[in-house]
Formats: sequence, structure tokens, C-alpha cells
Amino acid sequence: MKVLKVLCIAVMVSFAIILFSALTSFAAGEITKDDIKLLRDAAANLQQVNPQLAKQLNERADKVSAEQTRDVSEKLVQKPTPKITKELPSTVTLTPTKDFWLIDSPKEWPSQIMGGMRGGTQKLKGYEDNLIPLAGTKDALMFADVKTVLGASDTNEENIGFGARSLLFNEKLILGGNLFYDTKYTESKIRHNQLGFGLEGLSKWVDLRSNFYFPISGKQSISSGYTGYGFRSRSLVGINSYEEPLTGLDYEGGILIPYLSEYLETRAFIGGYNYFPSEGNGLNGIKGRIELRPVKALTINLELKKDNYNPTEFFVEGIVTVPLDTMNVFKITNPLGYVKDYLVYKKGIRPLRERMVDRVVRDIDVTSQPSTTESKVHDLTYVDNSNTGSSDGTLEHPYTTIQAGVDGVVGDKWVYVKEGSGNYKEAVTLANNVVLWGSGYNGGFSGLTTSGVYPVIDGEATRHYDITLGDGNTVMGLKATGALGAGIYSASANNATISHNIITSNIGTINNTVHLGAGILLVPDSGNLTATITDNTITDNTGYAMTLVSVSGTTLTTTLTNNTLTSNYGDGFASNGVITTDLGTGLIWASDGMGTGCYDGGTRTWAQAATWADGLDFGGYTDWRMPTIQELEAIVNYNLYIPTINRAAFPNTSSTYWSSTTLAVDAGYAWYVSFIDGVADYSLKTTTLCVRPVRGSQ
Repeated sequence: MKVLKVLCIAVMVSFAIILFSALTSFAAGEITKDDIKLLRDAAANLQQVNPQLAKQLNERADKVSAEQTRDVSEKLVQKPTPKITKELPSTVTLTPTKDFWLIDSPKEWPSQIMGGMRGGTQKLKGYEDNLIPLAGTKDALMFADVKTVLGASDTNEENIGFGARSLLFNEKLILGGNLFYDTKYTESKIRHNQLGFGLEGLSKWVDLRSNFYFPISGKQSISSGYTGYGFRSRSLVGINSYEEPLTGLDYEGGILIPYLSEYLETRAFIGGYNYFPSEGNGLNGIKGRIELRPVKALTINLELKKDNYNPTEFFVEGIVTVPLDTMNVFKITNPLGYVKDYLVYKKGIRPLRERMVDRVVRDIDVTSQPSTTESKVHDLTYVDNSNTGSSDGTLEHPYTTIQAGVDGVVGDKWVYVKEGSGNYKEAVTLANNVVLWGSGYNGGFSGLTTSGVYPVIDGEATRHYDITLGDGNTVMGLKATGALGAGIYSASANNATISHNIITSNIGTINNTVHLGAGILLVPDSGNLTATITDNTITDNTGYAMTLVSVSGTTLTTTLTNNTLTSNYGDGFASNGVITTDLGTGLIWASDGMGTGCYDGGTRTWAQAATWADGLDFGGYTDWRMPTIQELEAIVNYNLYIPTINRAAFPNTSSTYWSSTTLAVDAGYAWYVSFIDGVADYSLKTTTLCVRPVRGSQ
């Protein structure tokens, strides 16, 4: 329908230009047989649309025809018969005037190289526009037009077109048309293509022109993924951004400014533009410009534009025209031979014939418009304890407790918790596969706006755990505090993810096995427990930042990255008294220096220690080994002395421990660390020292 609308407008504009041509001719007092035929053709085309106007045009044509017949008769009567004083030869050879040319255009219509700059509100473009006459007669011209436009952010546009212009009514009117192929690479890194055609009527006093644009490339996505996200009543949506080339047209009419143009050829134009997207409101605007031509080589445009999408914009454009005397490479003598004439100032208005090679005026851009579509990413159930009305889990009517949200999940089981009006004073138990997401984190959805305030789940020093995990849970963007046991706890979770939370000020008693008041407590009671713990801030907990316990017959697998641990018991490590996890590196160590995992505190030679560690079955693991010197140095704490190691994480630590690293210059020696002062040194491998095995990546 948009294309049909533009085509209808095109037909109407065509009729307007034809009628304009006829009226211009009559106003000039020059009436020919072609004029009469033009009137009759216009009447025939308008017969169905406006019979009354068609009748008037036919009557006008009859009257003009009768007047012409009378004038011719009178001239024949008045003209004396010439006296023949010499006989014509018996054979006469007539040589017709040769007015058709190909490539080698006449001097008055040279090829034009036009370089231009157009600058306006935060926009600057440069271009080269080449108009090349191809063929014609003394009153008609066919040409090619090749244009390249360069803009900011690597944008560019290329246009190639063909057109025709004809001088009509004893050189009182230029009537022309053109067809273009346009291609543009936009700031969104997208290439659009379109076809365009234009109509123009130029005379001494009045100019009319219109251009029509039809995209041949469709709407294209600006990026391969979502460009943004948003909250909707029951879901999180992804926003796809597109750019669409628009079907449309522009048009303008102009007049020559009298008096001033005797010294500086000046024309004033007013027009508009209308473009039609596939969805939403069209782009509709008005424009006006002043065209100044001080010499033939220079054109200056001052333009104002305003439409329903953009504020008023002002543009200044300068175009320098350089003529070439021929495009026929076989006849080139002086390619720039006409330049001097283009630079000379001349009073008065150019003859209409010279305007046959004026530049084609059309939109410098392939006009496009951004658009968006939405698609659901996740179902959401909302929680906000500031809600005082009804509750159904929607964005408009959220639940007021987190447990109600968990119990009322829909779809793929995502619960979004807002910061609310105060702490959520409850213990939350998650069903399997529920994602619990707080407003303190954007969830990894780029461009999504959240408050950045962490909703607080408060155990009030009376509840053991703030959040208890099931299988497949994700907990993110929340603050867990005030629990007696741990902020986040699980005895059976598989594939749990704990990320971007604040876990702080959890309190409780401490014994030698499990440290209550931990930030995170994972203790599988049977089978396997796997968890990824990343990007959390764990601070000021009475117990360990993390207590990760694997008892006999169970397996605990954790991935720890980018967690910030401060002011917790045994900071930097999680221990159950049997094994200790370095929360920075993820390495797991034997804890007690006098325990089974450290050879009961005994000593061995380097080779004996290595063999013993490799065969150790301890703490539920069998992949133990002797640490490298770098790994052993990483658990030294130089803020402590005798021993220089965290006593809570590594109780009963002796003085010196072997590493697996051999001295590079003598294979009979190996490195060790003294935990009396934290110094690394080397000794003969036959020396007997303590051993603390480790497991994990090297």
C-alpha cells in the first residue's frame, strides 16, 4: 500500500509538471502544434478524473488551432509571390542538418565534475557528483550521473543514474526525468539499497521537481543479538533493534528572485518530504532553501529542514563545478579548457540552455529509520515488599515475600526481587531449577536498567540459613545477612550458581568441624554437590567466608572465581578441619599439619614425600600431589610469624615443607618453604622435611 501511495503521488506530480509546461509556453506567447497536442493528451488523461477540466482543455485546443489556421492564411495572403528569375537545376541534393551527437557533447553542454561539502547540525558530508552527457540533439540531452558521498563514522553512499532533459517551447522550458540506483553504508554498519526516479521542470522563473524512492533491501538487524532488555508484566524481554530503508518522496518548487538575480542568480525553494515505514508513524517534514550562484563554477545552498522526528536542522552546502571539454578520449585536447569561462563573473541570468547540465537535485541520503521488536527471554515472577495492594506476581501486583514468589513461579521459574521498603525477614527455600534474582545486579543482561540496590534477606539472628539451595538454582543480586548458620546453604545442590551477591554479618558459634556463621556453607549429605561461586562480596562473617565440606562417600566440586573476601574468620580459605580450599586459586590442601593428610607431621626425603603424596587417599580424593614452590609460597602470610600461615585454615603447621620443584642448576636439590619466616630455599633431596599435599590444577 505504501508503494501504491507513492506511485499515485508520482502520477499526480507528472500531470502537474505537464500542465506547468503548457502554461509556461502559453505565458511566453509561443504556441506550436506540439502545444496543441500536449493539451489534447492532457485532456484525454483527465477525462475519467475530471471531465469538466478535460472539456475546457479540448475547447482551448480547438480555439488555439483555429487561431493558428487564421494567422497562417492571413500571412499567405499578405506575402507577395516571389519572382523566379533563375531556373532550379534539374537535380537538387538536400543535405539534412546533423544535430545528433554521441559522447562528444557540444561546448555548451560539457561534462561536469561537481565536488561538494554539506554541513549541518552534527552532520558533515563530502561528495563528488559527475554528470556526463552521453547523447543528444540540439534540444535534447541524455546523461549519466555518478555520485559518491562520504560521511562520519565510515558512512558512505554511492549513486549511479541515467537521465534525460529536453528544451521545449522555443527554449522556454526544460522537462526532464531520471532513474537512479542508490546504495548506502550506514552508521549502524548496514548497507541499504534503493531505486529512485525523479521528474523536473525548469524555466527562467519557476522550477518544479520531485523524487521518488523505493528500497530494494529490507529491514535489517543492527546487531546479531539483543540490543537491550526490559521488564514487562510477566517477563523479561529482549529488544531487537532494526534499521529500515524507507519508501518515500521529496518535492520542491522554486522561483527566481527578481532584481537581485541580475547581479547574483538567486532562487528560493520550498518543499517537503514524506517517508513511510512498514510500522509506526511516517516521517513527514518541510524544507526550504536558498540557492546562490555567484559564478558558474560555484553554487551555495542554505537549507532549513523540520520534521516530526527531528528538531529543526540548518545546512550549508557549497558545490564547485569543474567542466571538461570532452569525455571522448580520442578527442581530448585540453580537458579543463572550459574552466576559465566558469570562473568569470557575469551579470544577468544564465540562458536556459546552460541549465541542461545542472546537477540533479535529490536527497543526498538513503533515508532510513530505526525500529525495534521485542521477544520474551524469561518468564518472571515479581517480589516487592513495598506493595500494599493485591498480589499475583506480576510487575503491577508483585508478591510481598520471596518465598511466595518462589512458590508461585511460572514458566521457566525466574523470580525477580526488588529492594522493597525494608529487609525481607524470612528464610527462603528454593525449589529445583528456580532462579532467584535481586535488583542489585543486572543479571548479565547488557543495557537492562535495575536499581542497583541489593534486596536484603535477614535471618535476624534467629534463622539458621537465609537461602537454602536445591538442584539447578541460581542466586544473584541479593544481600544475605544475619543467619546463625550461613547466608547460603546446601546439602544436596547440583549445578548451583552463586554470583554477584553480598553475603555479610552472618553469626554463630564455631567448633573444630563446621564454622557456623559462614558466608556460604556447602556440605553434601550424600552423592555429589557441584557449585559455581563467582563475583561475590563475602565480608564480616563470624565463620569462614566459605565452608566447603566433603564427607566420606560424597563428592563436592566447586568453581571459585573473582570473589572478594574481607574480615571473615580464616579469610581467603574455606576449611572443614580436614581439607582447606584456597578461595583465590581454587587449590585444595590438607589442613592439619599433624593430621593424616600431612603424614601425621612426620618427615620424609624429597623422593619419599613425592611418592607418598601421589598415592595418598584422603578427604574423599585420590589425586593428591606435592605442591610446586609457587603454590607453596602462595599460602604464606607474611603478616604472621611462627608460623607465617593462617592458623585457622592450617592448624599445627611445622617449620619446613617440601615442594615438587627441583633446583634448575642441580637436580640433586629441591626447593622448600620455611613457615618460621616464610622464606623459600633449597636443600639436598636426601634431607627429610615435612610434606603438605595439594590437589587441583598446576
